[in-house]
Amino acid sequence: MRHLIILSLLLPVLHIAARAEVIRFMAQPVGSKIRVEGTSNIHDWFMEGGLIGGFIEVDEKFPVKADAKPTLGKFPARVDVRVPIRSLNTSGKAAMNTVMQGAIKMENHPLINFKASELVLKEAKDGKLTFEAPGTLAVAGVAKNLLLPVTMEYAEGGKLKFKGEAKVKMTDFGIKPPSPALALGLIKTDDEVKITFEWFAARAAAK
Repeated sequence: MRHLIILSLLLPVLHIAARAEVIRFMAQPVGSKIRVEGTSNIHDWFMEGGLIGGFIEVDEKFPVKADAKPTLGKFPARVDVRVPIRSLNTSGKAAMNTVMQGAIKMENHPLINFKASELVLKEAKDGKLTFEAPGTLAVAGVAKNLLLPVTMEYAEGGKLKFKGEAKVKMTDFGIKPPSPALALGLIKTDDEVKITFEWFAARAAAK
């Protein structure tokens, strides 16, 4: 009986010890960039910036090193990427910045946020890994499911470089495509925009 009691007390400890090691990569301030592109009946437009925050957590099975030989399929992950809307600029045009920031409801929802709980490896070739990241994209206080195609490459210093592209509609997030009042409503912005990014993350020190 005594042995059974001791074993029952040890089981939770053994379970914790047996859990997969969590490896965290933190966003890096240098090299990352994001661009939002759209068009209107007058001209094309874009917003871009170099501030992408957040982190990605994976376990020891994830191919964090260039010499890894991963198998295709699902990898558990915790992805939380954030972009401050104020960091995005429209070609240095202050008036257009104000219009776009107002349309995206920056004052109440200052971040663009993407979250995912797994990465699905579709291809591994020549040091480049192609994933699909099923997650949620939150803009202007509205979160929508998004299947984000992502490529991962190995960068200097053990960093990971993620690249991706997605097309979304502003109205899906409750955003009315801007029609600036100063232009007397003559400028009509198309609903669809394209988001492209490059994001660098470096392994955090183990706790």
